[in-house]
Amino acid sequence: MKFHYAPVAVLLASTGVAQLDISIGVRETGFAGGAFTFVGDNGGTSGGIEWVNLDGQQLVLDGTWQQFVFVLGSDPITGFAGGSANSTLEGDFGVLEHIRIQNLMGSGVDGPITLWIDDVENITASGGSNVFATFEGFADGQEVMFQEAPFSGSTAGNMLSGVSGATNAFALNGTGSMRADMEFVDNAADRWCRLTSFRTTQQLGNPLIRFDDNSIITFWMAGLNCPAGDASISAACPAGPHSGGGPLMGVSGTPQLGGSFFVTGDNLLASPLCGLLIGTETPPIDLSLVGGPVGSNLCIAPIATAPCSGSVNTTLQFNVGADIGLCGLTLSMQWIDFDASLGVGLPFGTSEVLNIVVGA
Repeated sequence: MKFHYAPVAVLLASTGVAQLDISIGVRETGFAGGAFTFVGDNGGTSGGIEWVNLDGQQLVLDGTWQQFVFVLGSDPITGFAGGSANSTLEGDFGVLEHIRIQNLMGSGVDGPITLWIDDVENITASGGSNVFATFEGFADGQEVMFQEAPFSGSTAGNMLSGVSGATNAFALNGTGSMRADMEFVDNAADRWCRLTSFRTTQQLGNPLIRFDDNSIITFWMAGLNCPAGDASISAACPAGPHSGGGPLMGVSGTPQLGGSFFVTGDNLLASPLCGLLIGTETPPIDLSLVGGPVGSNLCIAPIATAPCSGSVNTTLQFNVGADIGLCGLTLSMQWIDFDASLGVGLPFGTSEVLNIVVGA
């Protein structure tokens, strides 16, 4: 049996205050002698890299989609790396080499960061709009356009961890976007990440863009400063037996925004008085003191219950919404199973406690 259950309360709200500085680095492949084919094609890796509007825009980590716009003809240019990086944009075309992501001065973002990128676009006066990356049609986790955060040697020392890939769980339009999970080594405001498009095997790497013709580069980003999802059995609450040995707690999947996880109950007695308590974990209450069997403990202050299936095994499916208010939500769960054969006043066997944290 699968039970589709919506959480009944948001115990922790989104922080929604942390911010990151966003800018882009473009590589001057045209000035270095490269050839132009079409926007979004692989433009290669030759030429210096210039920053456009260095740290001039901010992404609020509140889970909303925000647009970033770079006007190549008028935004300030700052040299970054390579022989032609002289704070002047040279050549008629080049490559969108990276998105620069910096810890905002005074903000100091701590902990895991999840970013989504969608609808990367090059707009020109003569050609109009060219959305060259919608991230549609890729498998979850497939690396597309941008490498993982620690890939670049320029900023690997700033990063504690990082993975990137397509996702079909959250998007500006359609179903697909590119997701990057990362964490800085600390919250120093000078920590930055070079989320590079340097192509190894990933699709859409080193995408060509126009520098001339009143060219504008835009894309959309959303972000959260959210813990990683976690599900673990608590050691603080021992299971309590019944005539079948006692209910067993299990879990599969990771509780994360827009996803699902499964809570299993095994070794049940197919009793109609069987259920999953959902709430917050408490210190164990010894039920033998109030008529329960020896060894049974209540370790949940319940806010909701979900019924068993009436069989010896139950699987409950929990669908987590994409609402950022669920980020950091903590819940605890415990099975209770009625057993009249115990011959006591409160004849319930109890499982261990499962603690979950909803992450991004």
